Amino acid sequence: MDVVGGLNIKKQFPSGSLAVFIKAPSVEVLRHRLVNRGTESAEQIEKRISKASYEMGFASMFDMVIVNDVLETAIEETFQKIENFLKA
Repeated sequence: MDVVGGLNIKKQFPSGSLAVFIKAPSVEVLRHRLVNRGTESAEQIEKRISKASYEMGFASMFDMVIVNDVLETAIEETFQKIENFLKA
């Protein structure tokens, strides 16, 4: 789901939804990750970088932001935040 869709759901169900924005530590790190995967063309990578840069501007509108610096840590943090939301 893109950021606009996520925010629309949050708008319709403000107390019944948890909007989580997961982001790379920086655009440069994201670019490095995409290039190293070797699964996309340079043009596709630039499109993804452009979209990611745009979407990062919406991060502050979400309930929480998880920085995917270390995958295992990001997964655990996301799990804990969702679990706490569901318990509330």
